[in-house]
Amino acid sequence: MSLKLKSILHDKQYEVYNDPARFKILMWGRRSGKSYLVCHIILKTVSEGNKICWIVAPTANDADEIYTDTLQEIIRQYGWGEAGKLSNPKCNYEIKDRGLLYQFRNGSKIYLKSSDRQDRLKGRGIDIEILDEFVAFERKEKWSSIYLPLLNPNGKMVIISTPAESYDEFYRIWEMGQKGISGWKSWKETSFINDKFPGLKEDIKFKMQFMPLAQYKREYLCEFGETTNKCAHDFSEVNNIRNLPVIFKERELRIGCDFNNVLVQRKMDTRVDLVLYNYTAFL
Repeated sequence: MSLKLKSILHDKQYEVYNDPARFKILMWGRRSGKSYLVCHIILKTVSEGNKICWIVAPTANDADEIYTDTLQEIIRQYGWGEAGKLSNPKCNYEIKDRGLLYQFRNGSKIYLKSSDRQDRLKGRGIDIEILDEFVAFERKEKWSSIYLPLLNPNGKMVIISTPAESYDEFYRIWEMGQKGISGWKSWKETSFINDKFPGLKEDIKFKMQFMPLAQYKREYLCEFGETTNKCAHDFSEVNNIRNLPVIFKERELRIGCDFNNVLVQRKMDTRVDLVLYNYTAFL
């Protein structure tokens, strides 16, 4: 299997796959192959027999859309055949519970879970947990009290996501893997590491033309952006503050700036004018 994976996975995927860390945190860009990688990681655990495996996504739809086809494709690559009834001796696995449970002949099980269904996040003795797109999880700040206690004493966890705001919960977890804490390791990689995806670089460069720079940096370059949820992206004092045009020579001038507009109140001799400008007019 290792020789086969060496040709299937790109270099960083192969590095993470073989790393012995118990807790792995991947801050990787979109289309970098992180979900594809964790399918291989979880199936490695499945192959050991009698293992309980969880894949948790933000919603049930996310879990289905991301993993259903990919899991079955990789299972076929491993030569385990197609899904069917385990009562058929030729079938190696069966899909149950509306596609949310994969039960294997060797006793292993994969459960697809969602963070928005707290009532279904119950269990014990889990051998591996995959937390996918962690920044979109509900109650992610409670991850250590929700997901960690479910692991068995030797259980493993892989947390993967693109970044969100600086210093959020994902950033703090990722930092733990950078500090040399025993059993913890983290990686930060851009989307461009995936040399197994034909045309990816060209596709990213094309899409870059139609998205805010902050979004591009966050989703493809994996930079923790401080402009998330701000109304004016990429705004800085050095680059964006300018002196007002000299046409304002009135006796009193009051200015307010919000949502990319400037509201100017000018007090004249006989009246007060309110003038609305787009703030880019001053750049």
